[in-house]
Amino acid sequence: FGVNINGTTEMNVDDDNILKMPAYTVANFFATWYMTESLALSLNVNNAFDEVGITEAENGRGFDTNADGINDVIVARSIGGRTTSLNLKYTF
Repeated sequence: FGVNINGTTEMNVDDDNILKMPAYTVANFFATWYMTESLALSLNVNNAFDEVGITEAENGRGFDTNADGINDVIVARSIGGRTTSLNLKYTF
C-alpha cells in the first residue's frame, strides 16, 4: 500500500500579477495484493479526493463575456478528476 502526494502553490497567470491560479494538492493511492506467487491484484485511485486544479492558463486567449472591454474568462487547463483502476496480473 502507498500514497503519492503532489501539488503546487498559487501561481500568477499574467505579467501584471492580477490573475492567479489557486494552489492545490492531489493524493493518489495504490495497493497490490499478492493472491498467490503468480497472481496479483492491484488497485489505483488517482486524485482520490477529486480535487480541482489548474495547471496552466493562457492570458493572451481571453474572452469578454459581459462586453465591458475586459477579458473576464481565460483559457486554462485542469487536472483530471478522480480515476480508479483495478488490475489483475498473472505471471507464468
